[in-house]
Amino acid sequence: VFERIINPLYSLRSPIKNPITLPAKLLEKTIEKCIEEAKHHSGHNMVKTYFAHGNHTGSVTNIFTAGFETTSNALLWMFYELGRNTESYKRIAQEVRALEENHSYNDLIENTPFTTACFNEALRLYPPAWINGRTATSEFEVGDLTIPKTAEILISPFLMHRLPKYWEKPREFEPQRFSKDSFNKKAFIPFGGGPRACLGERIALMEAYLITVSILREFDFTLDNSDISPQFHFTLSANSQLLLNVKHRGSFAHKLGGDFNDNLIKN
Repeated sequence: VFERIINPLYSLRSPIKNPITLPAKLLEKTIEKCIEEAKHHSGHNMVKTYFAHGNHTGSVTNIFTAGFETTSNALLWMFYELGRNTESYKRIAQEVRALEENHSYNDLIENTPFTTACFNEALRLYPPAWINGRTATSEFEVGDLTIPKTAEILISPFLMHRLPKYWEKPREFEPQRFSKDSFNKKAFIPFGGGPRACLGERIALMEAYLITVSILREFDFTLDNSDISPQFHFTLSANSQLLLNVKHRGSFAHKLGGDFNDNLIKN
C-alpha cells in the first residue's frame, strides 16, 4: 500500500539535484570493502553472522548514515530528563551500579528493566525520527477516510506519543509506565511499525544501553543548563548544547575493573 518517500541518502544519490553524489558512492564502496574483509576474516564477527549471504551494502549504509545522530539525540534527551527528575536518576543509577561483572548483554537487559524503561520514555517524549512519510501505491480506506493513490501521508511519532487519548500524563517523564507494560504498544512507534519499521532498531537500542551503563556506572552528573528545547530538523535535536557537571566515581569504577565493557561487547 505504501512506498517510502523519505530516504536519508536521497539527496546524496541524485547527480542532478545535488553535487555530492561522489562522497555518497565513496561511502558505499568503503562499507562494501569493510563487509568483504570481515567476511573473510579468520575470527568470528557479526558480519559473518548477519551478512554472510547477499548484498547488504545498502542496508548497512542506511544504518550507518541514519543511526549515529538518532541514537545520540535520544541519549541527549534521556540524560536531560534524568537530570530534571531526581527520583528517576537515583533509581536508574542504583540499578546500573548493582550490576556485577561477566554478564551477557541479554542478562543485563533482564536485570535492568528500569534502564530500558528510561530510554523508552525518552524515545516517547523525544523520538529522533519525529516524522515519517509514505506514498500510497493504491487507493485504500482507513475508517471513513479514503486515501487516494499517490497521496503523500505524514505520520508523526512526536504527536502520537503525546496524545492524552493513549498516554496518561503525556508530557511528563514517567519511565514507570514502561515498567508496568501497560501502555498501548500500537501508539509507541519511535522506530515506525510493520514491515517497513526501522531496520536499525536493535542495534540502536544496544548502543544506547551500553553507553548508558558505561556512563552511569562510573560517573555522577547534574544539569548545568536546563533551558533546552526540541528543534525539528531531519531528526529531533536540541536548540542548544546539553551541558552537564560530571563527577567520576573512582571507587566504584576501580571495584568493577577495566574488563566490564569488554565483557559486555564480547557477550
